[in-house]
Amino acid sequence: MAAFCVAFSPWRKLRILSPQSWHALAESKVAQLLDSDVELGLPLAEVAERQRRHGANELLGQAKKSRWWKFFQQFNQPVQYILLVAGGVTALFKELVDAGVILAVAFGNALIGFIQEARAENAIAALTEVVTTEATVIRADDKVRISSRELVPGDLILLSAGDRVPADMRLVEVYDLKIELCSFLVYGGKRRKGVSCWMKQTTSEEYTMNDDNLIALPTSETTES
Repeated sequence: MAAFCVAFSPWRKLRILSPQSWHALAESKVAQLLDSDVELGLPLAEVAERQRRHGANELLGQAKKSRWWKFFQQFNQPVQYILLVAGGVTALFKELVDAGVILAVAFGNALIGFIQEARAENAIAALTEVVTTEATVIRADDKVRISSRELVPGDLILLSAGDRVPADMRLVEVYDLKIELCSFLVYGGKRRKGVSCWMKQTTSEEYTMNDDNLIALPTSETTES
């Protein structure tokens, strides 16, 4: 089982290229739009230029901030302003119990927001670990193994059984390919892939295009049939 794919949108920057209906295009048209070669791959000079232009194929997180700063940032929203002002005014009228309850609600909101933000950051870090892998590419008619961070739009990628998918890709040649979708996707599971473009009629007036010739992150790995 194997597949040759053209990377059309490394997942670090999904909007670097103009939007295209990649699944509806013939392989030759995809290669033309990406200025790539589905047999020889990209020249090394062009790879270096695209790496300079687009940067690394990686998910960028926000700059690290201290936990205290993140916690106090949870108070920087209109609802919290109202609660803090209400608590302060209530305290001025010596309604200390009511003031304490209001301030406790404000503190609780901040704590919940802080925990949710921390979980989101952990999820992003976990996703980075999942999708950062190695890839086999063909460049200048030579097969090499590289880090997925070094991929560029137009790279010709070779997938084999057990490989993790390193980028969003359009299949151009397939030999009995299946992929295992990530377990945290609602549509997870194994799915067979191919290169053909076809249209399916869903209603009397609507048609949908087959997208089985695309592999998009987050996808786990290729599998044997």
